[in-house]
Amino acid sequence: MTQLEYVPQRPGCKDCEIASLATVTGAAYEEIAGVLGIAIDPTTKLPDLSKYPAGIDLLDVVYPLFRLGWSAAVVVTQEGFRKAEIGRFGPSSQQLKADLAGRRATIGYVDTDPAVGNHSLAWDGSIAIDCSTGERHSLDNVEIHNAVILTRLESPIRMSAS
Repeated sequence: MTQLEYVPQRPGCKDCEIASLATVTGAAYEEIAGVLGIAIDPTTKLPDLSKYPAGIDLLDVVYPLFRLGWSAAVVVTQEGFRKAEIGRFGPSSQQLKADLAGRRATIGYVDTDPAVGNHSLAWDGSIAIDCSTGERHSLDNVEIHNAVILTRLESPIRMSAS
């Protein structure tokens, strides 16, 4: 897999999922925000995340990504369900790490820095990219709570005005 160029997060925003999705898909930040129905302030260039104060809801990205020509599978790990106190089952973080090799995804985890908290990384199939800094690192010390696994479709849906 070729190394992805990262799309940076905007300052002071919980927009890591927008930046990570843009990085993984190769789309512009504004295109991902737009398809998710998130307005960008023309002056500050910051996204209006008022409907997502805690960050983007992963289930809200599936259909918009489909419209852009990507199939998105949302997977929650045992650790993610446990943290959310939901009595469901998923793969362990370690199992999911093994299954992500060679696949594009965004990775959700809780950062050790409490100021960051819940965070998403772009995954290019072999290395994680933190879109807040551009740093690249392995998943060795990351406990994955969820992932949006992306597969390119043959062609995107034609976007209509409605």
